[in-house]
Amino acid sequence: MKKITAWIFLKVCLFCGSVMAQPVLQIDPTELNFGTDLNSLSFDISNNGSDTLTWIITESEDWISSVTPSIGSVTTGSQMITVMVNRSLDAPGFFTGLITVTSNGGMEEITVTMDVPKLALSTANLDFKSDLTSLTFDVSNAGSGTLTWSLTEDESWISSVDPSSGSVSVGSETVTVVVDRSIVDPGAYTGSIMVTSKGGTETIDVKMDVPKLDVSSTNLDFMGDLSSLTFDVSNVGGGILTWSLAENESWISSVNPSSGSVSTVSQTVTVMVDRSVVSPGPYTGTIVVNSNAGMETISINMIAGFVVSPNQLNFGSDSETLTFDIINSGGGTLMWSLTENESWISSVTPSDGIITSGAQTVSVAVDRSILPPGSYSGVIIIDYNGGRQNVLVHLDKPRIALSPESLDFGSDRTSLAFEISNGGGGLLTWSLTESETWISSVNPSSGSTTADSQTVVVTVDRVMVVPGTYSGLITVNSNGGTDSVNVMMDAAGLSLSRQSLDFGSNDTSLTFDISNSGGGILTWSLTENATWISSINPSSDSVSSGSRTVTVMVDRSVVVPGSYSGTILVNSNAGTDDFEIGMEIGSISFLS
Repeated sequence: MKKITAWIFLKVCLFCGSVMAQPVLQIDPTELNFGTDLNSLSFDISNNGSDTLTWIITESEDWISSVTPSIGSVTTGSQMITVMVNRSLDAPGFFTGLITVTSNGGMEEITVTMDVPKLALSTANLDFKSDLTSLTFDVSNAGSGTLTWSLTEDESWISSVDPSSGSVSVGSETVTVVVDRSIVDPGAYTGSIMVTSKGGTETIDVKMDVPKLDVSSTNLDFMGDLSSLTFDVSNVGGGILTWSLAENESWISSVNPSSGSVSTVSQTVTVMVDRSVVSPGPYTGTIVVNSNAGMETISINMIAGFVVSPNQLNFGSDSETLTFDIINSGGGTLMWSLTENESWISSVTPSDGIITSGAQTVSVAVDRSILPPGSYSGVIIIDYNGGRQNVLVHLDKPRIALSPESLDFGSDRTSLAFEISNGGGGLLTWSLTESETWISSVNPSSGSTTADSQTVVVTVDRVMVVPGTYSGLITVNSNGGTDSVNVMMDAAGLSLSRQSLDFGSNDTSLTFDISNSGGGILTWSLTENATWISSINPSSDSVSSGSRTVTVMVDRSVVVPGSYSGTILVNSNAGTDDFEIGMEIGSISFLS
């Protein structure tokens, strides 16, 4: 359409007059090379003839996005034309197009060329795992022309990106990335490297793990006859921890496994020692744990040619004699002697000796009689030709303590309690015996205690005794001494001065006496079964010694003539009794 319009325009101009001067079209330059980066270039239109040059411009490609101005005229001088391109409309590559200038002074073509580069990376991820410090990737141009690029990283632990910028037309350029784990804590880290260019922007994800070595123990002590101990290697950081072990002594006979790798779980290492290859004495060595996350040193201690089993004696609260063995576990002759540091360690037999092979048993006795109650510790020192070792000795002396030390059941109680506690050290074991059959129950009858107290419930039975005052003992036998609890009880006795009351035909008030024929206090109460027994005073009371007079009254007005009988019931803590009440209205008495 542009060419048709230009042709019509030129026809009109060429034949607009009978005689016209001739303009001449000139273009400079006749080639525009936008290369890789340029978006705008220009050329000049000038008239090398006479009269006025009129012109119009058309372009052959859509990516030639703008030609300004695209139509005009010039008589003298020149007109600058600006041309712009748009690389976003095309795939990467090399492009050629034409700009055609049609005028009344001729036609010219301008060759337009353009390169469209494209950024290409060899990888989108760099994983430094747990031990890598340097990785590379390649930057290349998947389009045409020259690709210029630059890099930016977002984490300080991405310590080096070299080179950080460049340009590439053909082939590729290698970038080296270095990370620094020393500036961060153990863990898993992610970051990114952004690659910016005229051929696009890409991001490379960067990952790094920082493991941390941890050992469960930095000291292994092969005391006594121990020949095998373990420790754990674990990773308290991120990624995978790789490790290996090195020991510095031949008597450290086995370290298994000697290397490994661990991520989240721990790995157990078994260490074994061999005493047979050394002379008696103490030995120290080391196991060095090397890893991709640092180093740890484990101290190894061993006593050779000398084993004490056991190396502690606990006599507790009852034992008086215990033993331990001195063993020659290595080569050569073992010479030893013993000393004790406490007077209550009364005997150590034998106190010295020589062992070429096998074991020697040592008997130790203690004497609690010279000690107050409590817990005691001492030491038996063993000096031998390879060094010195101690056997710890512990002894407890318990003491029984009772609270209260007497139980008074009085006249009414049937159950009381006391506490047994340990006023010394260790374990107090005890048992109870009672002196009287009327102490019917002691619960529990035996037990043991350390620091806490134990409650003993005591029950008495008055049914099996006659009225009176009673005392007995509960004896507490224990490994902390013998003590006793005094037990007292009163058994009251119910006694009535008479067994009946006869009011006859005229009496309205009679009395009887209630007394305590036993011990303690007699408590009692009265109830009657006839409405004509109008008053009983008092109807309840208590008495320890002497007697209490009770007045009984009758009311004849509430009944018709005849003979009447009733009962008064006496309830007490010493039993129950009753007696008859008689009354007549008329001349007949029911009592003879």
